[in-house]
Amino acid sequence: MQFTRISSPYCQLAVFECSQYTKTMAVKETITSHYRKAKDFYFKYERFLVPALLVGGFIVDYITFASFEIDFTLLFLAVHWLIAGLAIAFMHMYDAGRLGRLPLWTRYVRLYCPLIIQFMFGVLLRFSLIFYWFYGAFSVSWPLLAIIVILMVVHDRFRHYFDKPIVQLSVYFFVTLSFFSVTFPFVFNSSSVWPFIAALVVSIGLFALYLYYLSRAADVIHRKMYPIILCVGIITIVMNGMYFGNITPPIPLALRDAGVYHGISFNNAHYTVLGEKQSLLDALLQRPVLHLQPSERAFLYTAIFAPSDLTTTIIDRWQYYDTSTKDWVTMATPALTITGGRQDGYKGFTWFANPKPGKWRVSVENKRGQVLGKIVFTVERTTGNVQLQKYIK
Repeated sequence: MQFTRISSPYCQLAVFECSQYTKTMAVKETITSHYRKAKDFYFKYERFLVPALLVGGFIVDYITFASFEIDFTLLFLAVHWLIAGLAIAFMHMYDAGRLGRLPLWTRYVRLYCPLIIQFMFGVLLRFSLIFYWFYGAFSVSWPLLAIIVILMVVHDRFRHYFDKPIVQLSVYFFVTLSFFSVTFPFVFNSSSVWPFIAALVVSIGLFALYLYYLSRAADVIHRKMYPIILCVGIITIVMNGMYFGNITPPIPLALRDAGVYHGISFNNAHYTVLGEKQSLLDALLQRPVLHLQPSERAFLYTAIFAPSDLTTTIIDRWQYYDTSTKDWVTMATPALTITGGRQDGYKGFTWFANPKPGKWRVSVENKRGQVLGKIVFTVERTTGNVQLQKYIK
C-alpha cells in the first residue's frame, strides 16, 4: 500500500490553523487554570490579606510622613486617590461589559480590584487622620478624628460592604474632599478660608463629572444615583459645618512645641526658658504646675510650623477657669505675627502678669479661631524659693 503526500496549500493551511487553534486553546486553559488558583487563593486568605495590607499601609504611611517633604507626601496621596478612582471605574465598567474584548489577564485586575480599592482607601483615611491629628488639637478636632477612625474600623471590619456602589462612592467622595482640603492650603500657602472653598468646589466638580460618566457606563451606578447624591450632600454639609465651626484643624499651621515657664530670654537665635522640674507622671499627663511668687509673670513659649512664604497672625487666648460659674473666662488675647519657612517652627512667646491661683489654659489659634493646640496648667502662689532649670529652645 502506498501513501501519497498531500502537498496542497489548502491542506497545509488547514493543518497549520488546526495546530494554532490547539496551541491557543492550551494557552487559554493554562490561563484559566491560573485564574482559578488565584481566585481560590484570594477568597481563602482574604481575611489575612486585608489586615496585612492595613499593617503594611501604616508602616508606609509612617515612613512617608516622617521622612519625606510635604510636597512628596501630597504627590504620594494624589497617586493613591487616582488609583482608587480608576479601580472603582474599571470594576463597575468591567461588570457592565462596557470595556469590550479585553485580554484574559484583566480578569486578575477585576478579581483584585476590591483589595486595591480597600488598600487605597486605607492609605487615604490614615493620612487624613495623621494630618488632622498633627495640625490640630484633639480636644477640639476629636469629632472629625472620630469620624475618620470609625470609617477606618468599618472599612476593615465590614470590608464587603465597600463593594456596594453607595458605600464605595460615598467614601471616595469623603477622601476626595479631605485630600483637596489638606492639599490646597499647602499649594496656595494660605491658612485663610478661600483654599477650603476652592477645595470644596473642585471636589464637587470633579466628583460630579466622575459620577456622570460612570453612571452612563454602568447601569448599577445609574440606578443608585439619587442615594449617592444624597450621601454626597450630607458629607458636604457635615464637612462645611466642621470647618466653619472651627473643628477642622488650621492646616497648614502646626504647633510643634509649647509650654509655660517662669521666664524667657532670647540670645543667639535661641530661646532660654526657666521652668520647674516636673515628675514623670505630670510630664506624661501634661499638667504642669507653676509655683509663682507674688506679682510674678507666667510665660507661654510656642514654636509653630508654617510653610515658606506664609505670613499670618497667631492669637494666644489666655483663659482662667472660674469655679463659681464653672466656665472658662478669657483674660487676654495677645497676638503674634509669624512668617513660615523654618523647619523647627516660628518661635515666640507671650506672658500674663500676676495670674491668680487656679486652673488656666492658653488656646493657640489663628485669626479665624481655629485651634492649633491648648496648654492647660495650674497656678499656685508661694513665698518660698522655687528651684528652676534652664532649657534651650
